[in-house]
Amino acid sequence: MAEIERQIRTGGCIQRARIVLSCRQNVWDAIGSALDSFDTYRTLEFSYPEQVEMFIDKWFLTLANPQFGTPPNPPLVRGGTREDGETIDRLGTPPNPPLVRGGTREDGEQIREDETLAPPLARGAGGVLSQQLPEAGETLAPPLARGAGGVLSQQLREALAASGKERIRDLVKNPLRCSLLCGTWQSLDGDLPDTKAKLYQRFVTTLYQWKKPHLNWIQQQDLNAGLGKLALAGMLNETSRFQLRESVGYRVMGASQFELACRLGWVNLVARDAETLEGIYAFYHPTFQEYFAALAVEDWHFFLNPIPENPQHPDARYRIFEKQWKEVILLWLGREEVGKEEKEGFIKALVKFKDGCGEFYGYRAYFLAAAGIAEFKDCSLADEIVSQVIKWGFAYFNEEKQKARTFLEPIAEGSREILKETDRERAISTLVELINTSQNGYTWWHAAKSLGIIGQNNTVAIAALVEFISSCENKLIRRQAAKSLGIISPNNPVAIQFIATSGEVVTAEFLENLDDKSLKNLLVASAIFADLKATIQDELISLLETDCLAKIVDKNNPLALGALVELIRTSQDKSIRWIAAQSLCKIGKDNPVAISALVDLIRNSGDEDTRRLAAESLGHINQDNPVAISALVDLINISQDESTRRIAAYSLGVIDQNNPVAIASLVELINTSQNEDTRRIAAESLGKIDKDNPVAIAFLVELIRNSGDEDTRRQAAYSLGEIGKDNPVALSALVELIGTSQDNNNRRQGAESLKKICQDNRVAIVALSGLKDCLTSEIYENDSNRYTICYQVIWDCAQNMTYPEFYRAWHTQPTNSPIPDNHRQNTDIPTLLKQLQPTDKTWVVPLNIRALEGETDTSPIAQELCTQLYQAIFPADTDIPAIRNAPEFKRLIPQLKNRLQKQHIALILHSCPCEDALSSFTRKLADTHMGIHIAWITDTPLEWPLTGFPVDGDDLLNAVGNWIAGIGS
Repeated sequence: MAEIERQIRTGGCIQRARIVLSCRQNVWDAIGSALDSFDTYRTLEFSYPEQVEMFIDKWFLTLANPQFGTPPNPPLVRGGTREDGETIDRLGTPPNPPLVRGGTREDGEQIREDETLAPPLARGAGGVLSQQLPEAGETLAPPLARGAGGVLSQQLREALAASGKERIRDLVKNPLRCSLLCGTWQSLDGDLPDTKAKLYQRFVTTLYQWKKPHLNWIQQQDLNAGLGKLALAGMLNETSRFQLRESVGYRVMGASQFELACRLGWVNLVARDAETLEGIYAFYHPTFQEYFAALAVEDWHFFLNPIPENPQHPDARYRIFEKQWKEVILLWLGREEVGKEEKEGFIKALVKFKDGCGEFYGYRAYFLAAAGIAEFKDCSLADEIVSQVIKWGFAYFNEEKQKARTFLEPIAEGSREILKETDRERAISTLVELINTSQNGYTWWHAAKSLGIIGQNNTVAIAALVEFISSCENKLIRRQAAKSLGIISPNNPVAIQFIATSGEVVTAEFLENLDDKSLKNLLVASAIFADLKATIQDELISLLETDCLAKIVDKNNPLALGALVELIRTSQDKSIRWIAAQSLCKIGKDNPVAISALVDLIRNSGDEDTRRLAAESLGHINQDNPVAISALVDLINISQDESTRRIAAYSLGVIDQNNPVAIASLVELINTSQNEDTRRIAAESLGKIDKDNPVAIAFLVELIRNSGDEDTRRQAAYSLGEIGKDNPVALSALVELIGTSQDNNNRRQGAESLKKICQDNRVAIVALSGLKDCLTSEIYENDSNRYTICYQVIWDCAQNMTYPEFYRAWHTQPTNSPIPDNHRQNTDIPTLLKQLQPTDKTWVVPLNIRALEGETDTSPIAQELCTQLYQAIFPADTDIPAIRNAPEFKRLIPQLKNRLQKQHIALILHSCPCEDALSSFTRKLADTHMGIHIAWITDTPLEWPLTGFPVDGDDLLNAVGNWIAGIGS
């Protein structure tokens, strides 16, 4: 794959080819990063019962009648590792793609082991076929009569639908597990296990029956033990848990066992080390590695061995708080051969865990116990655990004070979330009882909502919601109950009647679950659709509100796109123009016709509202288009309307990344505009397209600290949350805002922004240290809002920190402000130099050239510097010139200056010793007459025309800044 990627980058005929690659999850784990220029797709989980049952029917129908083809494939989602968090687009199912195993973890880790990952797809690889893919929700599979799979299919569907099999129903939504279940169904003797561990035990047993050479039971157990040791060794490797070196396999398992495991397919060669060519292996699927690892854990102290007085002791173990071990823990609890007393001891230890720092980790341990009883159903504490979780999540009646008591929202939300993972029958039964006995509206509303999440096809939950809808007098709560009923029992007439007659807005999720008959009944009965007018305006509004316009208009139809643009241009009705713009955003994404039309409106329309609307639309439908970027920059510079300039600045932040012209334009806008809102939005956009831009962050911090307008401070806090990830200056300002502001909305916004930027442990520790003193009973009594907000921030910190780190931070006195001091020793030169800004004449490019340390050959020195320069100033460029020496490099300088619209380029080289070969090359390259200036951050004496700055020099940033300011003067 690396070779394919290289050939695509270097050009030639392969660059024009449409390439579609598919691979299994373990291969993707090993080499997926080699294909970073490909678009990636992953398969979604099946819905239950519709898609799961269709898969089962077709599986068994295919076995009996091969002419019917392969079982249906899950729909695809486009996406993968987008850093900007953009919502991935839903795509229909392409015709007959291979079923590929793997995916991304729900807990935020890089890879989720039990979802499926579809093949990476080269940009533009779809061609004509991609334009013919069905819309979301469509399927290319032929209609299949329910039960067409015969007796085996019917037996399996009935077994899945049985009470107590909720856990298995959730598991087989995954296509791989659904395939394995169908393949092993005959060997299950008509019975389904009720836990994931037992299901995988069956899978393993059956796979041994399929594989050759056939092993007897003792041989299987011996191999399982060896696989367990290997799996555990991999899990203990924090950097590459699912990639196992060949040497590790031989060392842990021994030659005969490791080679046998390879022959049976339990572990597979997926890659080779680029330098040593050593084989890299992976388990058949990551979940099998987790299962075998669970088999190798002898007792629960492997997961939790607390030393309360010193959590950082080498013998202390707190793996219960590490996300990568959760599945192993649950599988261990489901093992039949582990004694009940051993499991009981573990659950009790989780329930009684005291963290010594606010019980943030005590709740996490309790929630893990709640998830654990789904695998360990006969736990003596199961009922008590479910009751306690529901008490936390749904309030309870305080007999002493004679009123309902609710818990802090992080605790309540965490409790409601864990209900999805705990023993489903117990949870539903307790919720139904709560609905029947409580008199509290908060409790009713959340209980009804939770039943809609965990009560799919559960007769007890359905009956309770039907009864509740008929008896509850609160319309809002009845509405939530009806929505939940519509989700867990899609064609329930009670839910349909309520929504149809109450004037409720029909959600897409509700409509997608309806069959044709129920949908027709809803449309006929509903007052929502009764008053549609015959006018074009009302039809457009209705189509937009029901999200139908994007479905019925061909995305590549120039007439349709032109009509929408014409509406924006000519309509006198603002609502119609807004609707047309919104529709264009939905159907015109990256369409050159739409982009060209919007650019034309920006440049030629005499109406400011039209230009503003065109600028906003352009931000939604296009990325990295130089014509669009140029039009927005021009609009910022020439418009006299601050609203227009704000929208243009915002759109520039959406569609552009690292474009030097755009960056310079936004910096200029911040420095020259007299409007605070315009400057704030420009700063936010600047932070989006130029991460950690010091001008943007410094301006937003200044607004937070010094603005006299609370709304402005709140908006600045929001913008800082969008661009200040892991930035200590941003963190300090937000902690200060939460701790000192008297405005509740500002404190709440500060907390929301902190949650976004506190992903790095070091930053989270600073936030924790600065806010933990707000969690006192006095503050709770006198300023409960501040207490609640600080609690939420610290709760979020606890999700990203190890327990020992959190414990140490909790018991450490707050440090001084985390704002970096540029006058102290320059320990982080790359971050420091990012604060340098271009001048009117000079473009500044700091380059980390550590890769050139020890290099003596001129050709690789020249190419590395050239490559880094292009990547720094034109990151979207893939066609980087090939050069061999300084004269060839200097020939590029005029072209670069022209593109940057600057007279000079200043290179600042750092993080590498200035050795003879590098010093000689950069002396030849530096040329003040050509406008190429080079400075080194080094203690090595330099000769003219090079300039040097000591690594630990006083006020390094100002010294380099003064040098830049003097260029061209």
